Amino acid sequence: MPEPAIAPAASGLRVLFRGQEDGDLAYILNAWGRSWLDAPENRVMQAPRYWRMFQDLVVGGDGVLQRKGTQVLVGCPPDDRQTIWCYCVFTPGSSTEMPTIHWMSVKPFLHDLSGGRCSGRRQGLATRMLAAGGGLGPAVTDRLTYTCRPGKESSSKNTSATSAREIEAGLLSAARKAGITAAYYPLARWLGDNQ
Repeated sequence: MPEPAIAPAASGLRVLFRGQEDGDLAYILNAWGRSWLDAPENRVMQAPRYWRMFQDLVVGGDGVLQRKGTQVLVGCPPDDRQTIWCYCVFTPGSSTEMPTIHWMSVKPFLHDLSGGRCSGRRQGLATRMLAAGGGLGPAVTDRLTYTCRPGKESSSKNTSATSAREIEAGLLSAARKAGITAAYYPLARWLGDNQ
């Protein structure tokens, strides 16, 4: 397993990037499941049907988490490996395949052991996760595939929510600015094509 890497940012925020550890998966599945429920392709489903689909496509025996090569990258404070600031579930690319991002999340506000708090989405954590290499992260250079579209975002301080389409458009725009071409490929189809 690759060694964790502490990555500084222009903002001065240091983050420890590491692989999945015991206890991470419950948080990741809960956050992913609740957020993806609000994605455009899932919003019309009744909750029981959605959770069965989530179990089949993500968690179950043929789900993406059970697929050979699927990895989880977690970002946390360097002095607190248990606090998850961000994570990325991905399948690395190869010389012929581009990296595939299945789900990525960055907490809107980051807290550390010293009581510090900052905006998580303004720290470049998503960009740094995509760029992480060395067998630890997806090592995205210029293109990627993503299999799950984002759900809406809401903030406890603001009663309005950013729509899923606005979030996706913003992510694609940020990727283009970083020189990355991103293409959506639905998870069910990706699983069928990568058996």
